Amino acid sequence: MQEGGARGEEDYPDNELENDCSGDEGSDCSSLNDAWSTASMPVLPNIADEGELMSSESEDEGELKPALVPSMFPFLPPTLYFSTANQRVEPLPPEQRKLLKWKMSTVTPAVVKHTIVRSHFKVTKKSHDWLGCWGHHMKSPGFKAIREYQKLNHFPGSFQIGRKDRLWRNLSKMQAQFGKREFSFFPRSFVLPQDIKLLRKAWEDSGSRQKWIIKPPASARGIGIQVIHKWSQMPCKRPLLVQKTCSVIFRAPSLALLSCFSSG
Repeated sequence: MQEGGARGEEDYPDNELENDCSGDEGSDCSSLNDAWSTASMPVLPNIADEGELMSSESEDEGELKPALVPSMFPFLPPTLYFSTANQRVEPLPPEQRKLLKWKMSTVTPAVVKHTIVRSHFKVTKKSHDWLGCWGHHMKSPGFKAIREYQKLNHFPGSFQIGRKDRLWRNLSKMQAQFGKREFSFFPRSFVLPQDIKLLRKAWEDSGSRQKWIIKPPASARGIGIQVIHKWSQMPCKRPLLVQKTCSVIFRAPSLALLSCFSSG
């Protein structure tokens, strides 16, 4: 991450992390993502600005863990410890604990909210001096305003492999440059609607018994993925990535998923 930039901390918008996300090709956000984030996320009580999240777990239960974990590498500072549900974290001294601020987002998962509770973070929606945030992917210029100590759940440009249509496009370029011998581990894919004619021809050439897997290009956690075998089952009005399912069954389930379904 880059430090500094055209905007300083004072004029960094409070909603930058959410508004800097777009639905165009330069972002992995989409209406599909918004749908699963609101429909599938467990509902937590409302969180007050600069307030401390209330944990349902008793403070006297669970294994006590140190707040800081020494680095495995020399001359590097320790890192904060984030516990599991059956653990507690030792509080830092007050002068350090007041620095533990987490910037909330509309897509922050419930498991992340509960985890930062156990590590004694306070949540904020307006402060600029937060340490961490789990939110949408930003456009690349937005990363210039992120300070060195602030951590996000995205790297700049990660949508190039995070979006399924972009992953296919980049793998195709690598295959064209270096050959199929090195890049034959993924199935041919069709990005709809632009590849609809190519898909129709491949569909007809493959026979009626061939099954196809369809995926939203920018969704997650398997949401929206379907296996179909009739052309009439193909959705016509939304972006999709379409691939053949393979007929070879591997003993290792993970290999089967990787080889048959690519980046589901």
